[in-house]
Amino acid sequence: MQIYLADRCRASWSFLLITIAIACSMAGCTLSSVSTEAPVDGDTPGAQVAPAIPDLSWPPPDERTTSSSYSFTGYNTNGISDGSSKEGLTVHVRSGDDAFGWARFKLGGFGPDRVPYQLNLGSHLVDTEAWVGVGDFAKQQWRWLGAWSSAGEAGWALPGGLDLVSELGNVHLVFVVVGDHALDLVAGGSIECLDAAAGPPFPRLGMWYPDWDRNTVAECARYDVVIDNFGGKYLYWDEEEPLWSDALRAANPAVELMQYVTFSEIPYGPEWAVDGEHYNWFMPDWPDEWFLTEAGTELAGGIDASQTTLTVSDWTQSGEAQYEMPTTWDIFHADGDVLCDGEIMTVTGLDESSRTLTVERGSYESGTATHAAGARIAPIIRFWPGTYVMNLTNDCPDAVLHGAAAPENWVEYCYRMGHAGEPFFIDLSADVDGYLFDRTEDTQSWLFWDTAHSVDLDHDNVAESFADFDAAWLAGVEYMTLMFETGHAGRPIFRNNGGGRRFPDYHGNHFESWPLLAGWDEWPGRTVGWHTEMFGVDEDFEPEWVDRFGGVMEWRGQSPEPNYTWIETYEDEEGPDGDGGGEYENPFDQPGFVPNYQKMRWGLTSALIAGAYFSYEINTAGHGSLGLMWFDEYDNAGAGRGWLGYPLGEAELLYAETVTENEITVQTGVYGREYSGGYAVCNPLDHAQAVDLPAGDWQRIAGTQDTAVNDGSVVDGPVTVPAYDGIVVLRK
Repeated sequence: MQIYLADRCRASWSFLLITIAIACSMAGCTLSSVSTEAPVDGDTPGAQVAPAIPDLSWPPPDERTTSSSYSFTGYNTNGISDGSSKEGLTVHVRSGDDAFGWARFKLGGFGPDRVPYQLNLGSHLVDTEAWVGVGDFAKQQWRWLGAWSSAGEAGWALPGGLDLVSELGNVHLVFVVVGDHALDLVAGGSIECLDAAAGPPFPRLGMWYPDWDRNTVAECARYDVVIDNFGGKYLYWDEEEPLWSDALRAANPAVELMQYVTFSEIPYGPEWAVDGEHYNWFMPDWPDEWFLTEAGTELAGGIDASQTTLTVSDWTQSGEAQYEMPTTWDIFHADGDVLCDGEIMTVTGLDESSRTLTVERGSYESGTATHAAGARIAPIIRFWPGTYVMNLTNDCPDAVLHGAAAPENWVEYCYRMGHAGEPFFIDLSADVDGYLFDRTEDTQSWLFWDTAHSVDLDHDNVAESFADFDAAWLAGVEYMTLMFETGHAGRPIFRNNGGGRRFPDYHGNHFESWPLLAGWDEWPGRTVGWHTEMFGVDEDFEPEWVDRFGGVMEWRGQSPEPNYTWIETYEDEEGPDGDGGGEYENPFDQPGFVPNYQKMRWGLTSALIAGAYFSYEINTAGHGSLGLMWFDEYDNAGAGRGWLGYPLGEAELLYAETVTENEITVQTGVYGREYSGGYAVCNPLDHAQAVDLPAGDWQRIAGTQDTAVNDGSVVDGPVTVPAYDGIVVLRK
């Protein structure tokens, strides 16, 4: 290794610059030496002057090693202040063939007895400051990771080792030491080029749907992953504005942009239009079979194009029942939309005795028409306000519409229209890092728990069996996935509430409304619900439908890297009514709003136990657009993102307990996990519990929000964690 030192005096200060250059590429990583300008007195470290780039091609390709870690023997540079150099060990590491153009590096680490390796600035240095940054000299792109002060007589140490993530081609780790003494690199330190797909340090934070009027680029760029529609023509997007994807990447080159995708639902209301006025003008041309409808009936008599009262042949339908739903039900209900030979009507009145409906004709600009007696009329299935559930199954018929060169089914049509950037469709033309599939669960018969009673794929007014419908739906989901894997090769796909257990097929699963099972009328109970959703259940678990869902730990541990398994916790669990207008009263906008810190900690520590991403949002009715909340635990009360580093081991059970709720028994308890920068504890039990932390010096975050928890105190003895809560402490 080569290290260059340079003196520069300004006022009463001299600056020592020590640089360690790490070059990373698909072929390998090489450590070499580089020098540049240090920050001047009073300046905030920023863009640097690009020096000459050293030859980073050594060693030749046939001599490159595949080892992922090297130790270096430190050497003393005391007395070197004239820019001369001293030869050390040159290190080359290879990041692997699947590096995706970026890699994770670690400087420092722990020696025997968990003592941190040190970067010693001299035993007599007091109040010395050292800036640490990572960047690319050639591109003049820099990210300053923060500053540490001298530990006095003990020297200056990297607390727990310094973890870095970079997608830059030539990565340089730079120390800028403010003081007038030389550097002593203590023997035994290490530099590692770790798993290229390991992802950013923790806590890993994400968010959905920034509101570009409410949120600034800087606020959104703090996250590791941002989910949105980045295409430019969807919803309210102003095509005159610059793309926010470019602005986010400029503010944070490491941010990953995930395109939201759903083909199972399509908006019809004017609030989804580009101009906010027109309904979905493509919809009147779609075949009836492209809409997902319930088993319906027939018109008892013909109607003209203006008639608003009509008589139907049957009033009820029957079939399978989900959960506790009835096996016989009324076909129609007020305010529901029905489909009759291409025309959409909205039911405004019902008279069971005469089997008559009062309807609004030609709803959503679908047009009116004459319909003969015997024409099929059936309810359209809705789930999210302003959208219809569409026929994603492999039974969906083909049609040639809107510029198609050949017959297409619904999935193929959406895929083509999305790439064309057509309004009302998910814009697939954007340059994004991956895709979040929403509403593409392995099964869809759960819809019949409250928003519908049945589904009729072939429109013969006979309900399909749940097994047949779910099988056809899954085949459609698999076909959609294959289209993206083929057309967008190399870009990871993860799913929202995907359920299922096909872990190798997706890069993780997003668990919305965590813990989900704990919110369904308290079944199976808050503790049991947390446990089953965290760890999954076996095939013998009762009720049997729960075994459809893989747990967070399973998705995190068995899905490929990069892994985007994600826990999202909501301040408010009450979503908009699927049959209503979707109005939502946002608590974030209420005077004096204070987030539920306990609920946030429960979700965050759950994610840290699993090694998953985390987000805390107001509600599913808008996610981040309702208002971004930033917490002390996210950045150690302003100390810096990624402050926890990486896990040092797996999750451990700190306290065990047998819990029975609603006749369901699990072995669970309080869990903890150690990270290079701290320790996370999660308590899913209904009572407070004291637990012991591993040996070491721990300290609570010195926060500004919930100071009763994050008071900055040293942890001396067991930590008591309240019920349904968690805590994150830092390593002193």
